[in-house]
Amino acid sequence: MSASDAFARTFGCVPDPIIAPSTTAGECERLVLCPSKAKTVGKDLDIVKVLIEKKKTLILVPTYARAAKWADLVVPPPRNAVSEHVTDFKLASGSQKLILAARYDGIDLPGDTCRIMVIDDLPTSVGPLERFIWEYLGLFNSMSTAIASRIVQSFGRISRGMSDHGVVILTGSRLIEWLLNPRNRAFLPAFLQRQIALGMEISAHAESIHELDSAMAQCLDRDEGWLGAYGNLMQKQAVTTPQLESELLARLAVAEAEYACYIWHRDYESAAKCINATLEDAFDLSGSTGAWHTLWLGNALDLMGDNVTAIEMYRRAHGCNVNIPAYWSHDQKEPAKGLPIQAIEVARQFSTHDATVSVPKRLHQDLRHIDGSGSSAQTEESMRALGQYLGMNSSRPDKERGTGPDVLWELSGFPALCMEVKTDKEVGSNYQKKDVGQLNDHVQWVKDNTDSDDVIPLFVGPVVGATDAANPPPEFLVVNLDQFQQLAERLTAALTDIATNALPLMLALTVSEVLQKRGLLWPACFDSLESFCLRDL
Repeated sequence: MSASDAFARTFGCVPDPIIAPSTTAGECERLVLCPSKAKTVGKDLDIVKVLIEKKKTLILVPTYARAAKWADLVVPPPRNAVSEHVTDFKLASGSQKLILAARYDGIDLPGDTCRIMVIDDLPTSVGPLERFIWEYLGLFNSMSTAIASRIVQSFGRISRGMSDHGVVILTGSRLIEWLLNPRNRAFLPAFLQRQIALGMEISAHAESIHELDSAMAQCLDRDEGWLGAYGNLMQKQAVTTPQLESELLARLAVAEAEYACYIWHRDYESAAKCINATLEDAFDLSGSTGAWHTLWLGNALDLMGDNVTAIEMYRRAHGCNVNIPAYWSHDQKEPAKGLPIQAIEVARQFSTHDATVSVPKRLHQDLRHIDGSGSSAQTEESMRALGQYLGMNSSRPDKERGTGPDVLWELSGFPALCMEVKTDKEVGSNYQKKDVGQLNDHVQWVKDNTDSDDVIPLFVGPVVGATDAANPPPEFLVVNLDQFQQLAERLTAALTDIATNALPLMLALTVSEVLQKRGLLWPACFDSLESFCLRDL
């Protein structure tokens, strides 16, 4: 039996991506509130603490560290006494509180045992392995169904039948951001999607904590006005369906299973062939997925004894995802302290063998669409690759996480470059209000999700102005794509000269000197581009 046959027999067809129970048990009446969407002043946690202070409430958090933010109101039970505390909470009345960390299933509090629940922050990090996948591997797409499953499970903690009712309050920027993304929300059942959309709408109209509290009271007290409006309002809410590349996901899943099977049987050549056959497919899904498949390919080649090609794969994997440890060959000197980290990262991407140094093999192929000759997605990928070869931590958050800028360049201790690629915009058109709002949201996303406090907001596209309604901030810049093409040409020439003249033992020092001399260190390389202030155009 082949590896693919074994996979098909074991796992069958690709499962339904929508996470939903097989019954209508979860389709009960709920009021969902999102205080961060309301027109109130203050942090959502502070608002919620006021709302639930005198009410019996279950609070779900992903980690004990997150639970510490609730310490002024309630603390988690000891790990060996959770069951006893849950039982006590069921029987309690008044304003009793129960907070549970990373417990999204196995707790049933239906009916009057609990009518109010807070889901605080995104339910990731349930165990070291998942935290590693989410925070370090960057395989966000592969975690979407797991997160959706826990969100569905969470909503079911205080409601078990269609006749049940309750209030669910959502807090934490990561959770709200995840739910606001249509690609993520599509993993949830249609009924729950409508409830969340309705809750967001209700919350957005609330102008004070009192109005949020009043909405809760109407639901819990079975107010006739609420009961009459609920059904009609639910029907008006839109539902998003998953837009998944099922065939692509299936190919990658089979390739991963085959690879593992071949490695287990010590058939390293077949393992390398099967993962290499879908390597570009992995990059089409996301840069992080491609990076890890490249690492696995390098491992198989290494086990085959093809050390030279394996090293190429290791370097490419690290270049695409800096959380993969860098490979530094024995014939290269350890980088001297004091060299710019950017120069060290660039040096790591060169190939070295004996006394020769070669430019990265995929350099020209990866940058081929920097001239705008490809699709928008191909242009974005070449922009990402340019950042990688410049030694930056370069990524495509919108592609890989479903939110954030099109392309992001980061370098520790320096400003981050947050780019919206608008190369498909007509020369005669202007940047719209929605374009400016989107870039503004993505700047905040960078500040919230990276270590960068200083962010350069940039439209990559035609040098045209904004509409009168857009009102861009003074820091919003526009750079034509041809400026990045020129930067790519300068970098390619510099890397070629380095490969011609450098010795492996002095590679990092030579890279540092050449980048410095040619103005390719960050942020000098960006300052050399012709940029325009959007509001002045």
